[in-house]
Amino acid sequence: MYQMLDRDFAGLIFSCFGEDKSTRTDQIVFTCFQSLQAPKSSCKYERVEIPVHLIPHTGMGKACLESMMAFPRVLRQEEQDAFRKIHSLSHLEPITKIHNGSVFTKKLCSQMLIIGGPLMQWLEGLL
Repeated sequence: MYQMLDRDFAGLIFSCFGEDKSTRTDQIVFTCFQSLQAPKSSCKYERVEIPVHLIPHTGMGKACLESMMAFPRVLRQEEQDAFRKIHSLSHLEPITKIHNGSVFTKKLCSQMLIIGGPLMQWLEGLL
């Protein structure tokens, strides 16, 4: 949803495969893409591959650091938006709203554990 709001959004997909039995090597593949509106269509989107060039660098730029720090905030905002949308429905039973609130809290805690913790460790390692 959020990628459609920003024309500069680029998606990254990392595919990690187990060891290839014949070559005894692991395989990691990644691709970069954008979703652009298909020509002559107002409803369809097509995937456009974006070339990727890896350039080794020892330091980290300010823009990259800011993006890393914004990532958990964007994920939290997506969860909040979905929760508020459902929570605002008037026909929901109170017990359903309580359950949804619990699920929302669990999702936020999971995000902090899975993303926030490793991010903090990584940032500490930069010091």
